[in-house]
Amino acid sequence: MSGPMSAFARYSQEENSSSPPQTNSVLPASRKRKRVSVINTNGHSKENQPNKNRSKSLQPLIAISETNGQTHRIEQPQNTIKKLKNFEKKFLSPAYPTPYPQRQVIVSESHQSSSDNSDEMEEDEDDDEDVEEDQSPLSAWLHDHVPIDDSTLLGQHVFSLLIDPIPLKQFAKRTWQKEALHISRKQSTYYNGLFSTSDIDDILRENILEYGDNVDLTFYNPLTSKKERHNPAGRARPAVVWDSYNEGCSVRILNPHTYSKNIWKLLSCLQEFFGSLVGANTYLTPPGSQGFAPHYDDIDAFILQLEGKK
Repeated sequence: MSGPMSAFARYSQEENSSSPPQTNSVLPASRKRKRVSVINTNGHSKENQPNKNRSKSLQPLIAISETNGQTHRIEQPQNTIKKLKNFEKKFLSPAYPTPYPQRQVIVSESHQSSSDNSDEMEEDEDDDEDVEEDQSPLSAWLHDHVPIDDSTLLGQHVFSLLIDPIPLKQFAKRTWQKEALHISRKQSTYYNGLFSTSDIDDILRENILEYGDNVDLTFYNPLTSKKERHNPAGRARPAVVWDSYNEGCSVRILNPHTYSKNIWKLLSCLQEFFGSLVGANTYLTPPGSQGFAPHYDDIDAFILQLEGKK
């Protein structure tokens, strides 16, 4: 059963050999449907209701509200959102606003001891840090607080956050596969919670990553104008990776969504929106260094600066 008001019909066939068959009936009396019972999810039965083979998408939503002691019954149709066929129409669809989670502030009672007051001050500072982290535009989506059930519209909503403040309609007409776009927000915490350097360290410690398949240590030599790979053989140990990083090598994680739930969620939403495969790599470069030679990619790429400067 599915839907808010799912129901099924039960047909009971009662055989009665003593009763004579009806002359105006095609079927014999033993095969005629005598009773139809409709049972909804609340356990109530409605007798003698016709079997309406209606589509589940057209079943009404029943909402019951109480005001001033009176009960009101409201029927609202359940609209089913069709998949957008044209790619450009996806950009033109209205994006849903992100509802930020509201924090409940509890005022604590005053204490006389100075030690208790100092503890309260420390707790307030921790709460302020949590508030700043929750104010990230992606925090509601990362915590599954975005009330969008349709996967395509959810992907559209997430993509609109990536290119904010550029409207989707403007991006589709002026930028998409026409020219490069650089967005400078001057907000270093915009992508907080998505991925970080500490996540790379956790991935290296908790999983078995092989050089060349999962991790690359690269360095761009300005004297030769060539990219150099400094990949040892075997498993990528955290200590070796960070030593190479401190020596100037860039750390590239291939397919980080294999190990990161947040990146996996991001790629999943973008795939639903674009209707095509979406992949990702992460790059961590030490200050004053470069991991790759100047080049161009023949793909549609979106670069998210998560930390530091570039």
